[in-house]
Amino acid sequence: AQFSPVYGLQVTDFDQDGNLDILAVQNDYATEPLAGWYDAGIGVCLRGDGKGSFVPMHPNQSGFFADGDAKALARLSLVSGQQLWLVTQNQGELKLFANRKSAKPSAETHLRPDDAYAEVKLANGKTRRQEFYYGEGYLSQSARTLSVPVGATILGIFNSRGQRREAAPTRIASH
Repeated sequence: AQFSPVYGLQVTDFDQDGNLDILAVQNDYATEPLAGWYDAGIGVCLRGDGKGSFVPMHPNQSGFFADGDAKALARLSLVSGQQLWLVTQNQGELKLFANRKSAKPSAETHLRPDDAYAEVKLANGKTRRQEFYYGEGYLSQSARTLSVPVGATILGIFNSRGQRREAAPTRIASH
């Protein structure tokens, strides 16, 4: 999946199947002239199977195509519940991607500065742990929110000291 340096990374349930996926943007045009550009990447969506394995999705399938000197990747959440991804490029245009596959409404919980991870029970009965980060790529940071899939419940949010708190997600109205 990686043919050139990765600068932006998002761990998200892109295809809304309950499993976390990975979105990544890459390339580097600022290399020394003798080395040339690291320009083999077009962005990638790696589809997770929920067991720790990931398979790259073709851009025609995912709709995610970020060529050029891509440097940052950030997630935006609309009031409707739709997720958007912004990709910045060094000396290039800003790109915006929407998930074409599914626009299911979700819910979000705003995180506190010291929140480290959450345990979420999915509609299929599985439980997953989702970690939170500061900085998801080269000079990029999405809003610190937890997107909760449809039918899921938050079992708890844990801070960096291991203290648990209850959190009720804010429901997002469907279209």
